[in-house]
Amino acid sequence: MVEPAIRVKIAKAFINTVRVTEPNLLKQLVYKTASDTADLKTYAIQVVENDWLPLWRQKHFNDSMLQVIGFPAFRLLWRQTMLRLVDGPTLKPLFDGAITLFGRTPQALTKIVPRIWSLALRDVGQVKLENSVSSNQACLKLENVPIAVDDGFIEGVAGCFEAFYDLCDADGKVEIASQKASTHQIVYLLNW
Repeated sequence: MVEPAIRVKIAKAFINTVRVTEPNLLKQLVYKTASDTADLKTYAIQVVENDWLPLWRQKHFNDSMLQVIGFPAFRLLWRQTMLRLVDGPTLKPLFDGAITLFGRTPQALTKIVPRIWSLALRDVGQVKLENSVSSNQACLKLENVPIAVDDGFIEGVAGCFEAFYDLCDADGKVEIASQKASTHQIVYLLNW
């Protein structure tokens, strides 16, 4: 059975964002989580040697980071990571194509989220773009989300979606509108 996983390129981009924007944070992580040092070393080895990183392994790294910086800063780091990824060879063509076809709005960029999801994650459910009630709103629904998805993952995804505002020179907020463990569903509302 294949387990839920994140593409290693995404994990590396996140580590690089942390390294560039918060240079001392990785040192703090190792110091703060000395008891988990072996786990962090295993994480680093898997990031170097594999194409996919099990989601539970990313969760351990996220949890360690959340203990040090909290949710708002964590979300911001994922927002910055997404901006870096959009400049890379995998996502740049998708974003450029979406802007050409649909315009430079956060709503236009949400149309490519299902494709990005399948490139970045494996067996972590599906994303559907729901009909919006306003031209200044988009609703993204994650369905069949595995138990391995935790609050850090959910906040990190919200941060990635917030990068859409930067890409479109828009002000806005991503709200986690609903999170239902019983139905394995998470709903994000993007308002601008």
